Amino acid sequence: MMTAQEMKKLGMNDTAIAACIAAQEAARAAGKAEAATVQHPLKFKVSEKGAVSVYNIGGKFPVTLYASQMERLLEAADDIRAFIAANPQVLGKDGARVSGLARKVRTAN
Repeated sequence: MMTAQEMKKLGMNDTAIAACIAAQEAARAAGKAEAATVQHPLKFKVSEKGAVSVYNIGGKFPVTLYASQMERLLEAADDIRAFIAANPQVLGKDGARVSGLARKVRTAN
């Protein structure tokens, strides 16, 4: 990337420099947005204590459950989906904080 001073040395006028800088900033913003939306494939490992660790779920740390806990969670997949569908107004998205979580939450029973 060229600086405004380097562009001036090449004889570019202020309008051309401003347009070039705007294009550079737009390209930088597009690159950051693309990097933020890249989803890495899930990875599974056995933890030191013999549990299943799932990496790349969306945070810095893995989600770790013992096999019996993971099986129980998988069996409840339809109930979890129904609960999520019934409570979109109080559920956060990808680490975003939701204020007032003491609101009524519909149970999936």
